[in-house]
Amino acid sequence: MLFRLSLAVVFASLFAGDVLATPHMSRQCSNLCCSKVGDANDPTIAPLLSLLGVVATGPVGVNCSPLGNSCSGQAVCCANNNFGGMIALGC
Repeated sequence: MLFRLSLAVVFASLFAGDVLATPHMSRQCSNLCCSKVGDANDPTIAPLLSLLGVVATGPVGVNCSPLGNSCSGQAVCCANNNFGGMIALGC
């Protein structure tokens, strides 16, 4: 339990600057291939955001990688992809 809490604190501190930014205000985005895209309140996405300490609204991509020649997931353009592909905000 202590390990999970520590891990969550580490992730939250690493990404605090990114989370405070407003990704919907940016006009630039990254073309990504995400295995799932849904609202931040989606019951399968919200727990991941909570674990990472990310407060988000709107569309979120999960398990994203740069869009290549083929995409077996969903091709999207996201404004904030500073989470190592685990999540992308502002899709």
